[in-house]
Amino acid sequence: MTDMENLFEDRVVFFLVLANADNAFLGITSVEDLWKVRPRDGESIFTFQWQNEVLELPVFRKAQAHGVTEKAWTCASMFRQLSDIIQKAGYRKGTITIHTIRRGMANVADDKLTPGVRNQLLGWSASDTYGKSDSYGKSYISRIPGADGQNLFLDKAPSKSHINLLRSAGRHQNVALPQKMSADALFAFENSLEMRALDARLATKTLDGSERKRIYTEMQNLKQKALLRYQEQWLEDDYIRTVSVGARETPGQPSRPQYEALSNVEHDFDVLRPFMPERSRLADMLYTSASCFDPARKEAVQDLTAICVSKDQRVIYRPNEVRLGGRCPVPDCRKTMNG
Repeated sequence: MTDMENLFEDRVVFFLVLANADNAFLGITSVEDLWKVRPRDGESIFTFQWQNEVLELPVFRKAQAHGVTEKAWTCASMFRQLSDIIQKAGYRKGTITIHTIRRGMANVADDKLTPGVRNQLLGWSASDTYGKSDSYGKSYISRIPGADGQNLFLDKAPSKSHINLLRSAGRHQNVALPQKMSADALFAFENSLEMRALDARLATKTLDGSERKRIYTEMQNLKQKALLRYQEQWLEDDYIRTVSVGARETPGQPSRPQYEALSNVEHDFDVLRPFMPERSRLADMLYTSASCFDPARKEAVQDLTAICVSKDQRVIYRPNEVRLGGRCPVPDCRKTMNG
């Protein structure tokens, strides 16, 4: 373990959480046990050993209704997880992909590493090189040239600020991109012909479980497409609003609709904090600096582990919310509920 600037970047902490959740370390049964271990006198490191039962166990595994399986996540599952995170971070659909991330890593590595180390880092074979016959390597070269042509021509010191900007994923991000449709848009969607037809089919008592599940999946897919259309329209409106406001708006300050979008997300989480103490503490610690042996890091591992192994499936109802037909009232969930 090494000291990291903040918890968010401390990949060791997150790996320890997964290992603890699986009881993967030999002789370690809790976070308390783990934190007591120190290298012996005269030694600078201590190497943990694995339980034999986990040697062939994938780190990232599928979760099903009865719990976590021993099957590894599929590429499709990982991509869906990544896509959800990217969308919540305010990026338009399709602007950031796994290939985009690997390309960004490859272009940074190309300036700082030898070809051999770069290929090893990216999992390429020794023959995978830029600029030669290998098309796989070529596909990772950025479409934005990495040289300042004008200053090179004028024999001046090159500038890379504009190159870094054009290559940056940040230029595709809008942190205020709404993650939910407005009330009007949601009402229109739920009363569309497609949704009304699906609702009518759900009302049929003769449907078996698999057919009912298929309809819920179709409804969720339709809602996701409607949200993407809503976001595209929001971005167009946001652009028109921005250019029309122009210099009259204070530099660096988002417009009122952006403030509202951001504050709504923060408000939802603040309301739920008392019911999710582990997540509440982690939110406060995420960007804090601490030594790897600081008690705060230990608390973070304990809270993250608790979230991983929790079997608490209690549901918090907001006012006027009840189970609908024995199922969760949240449209994206529809899980069967008892009690």
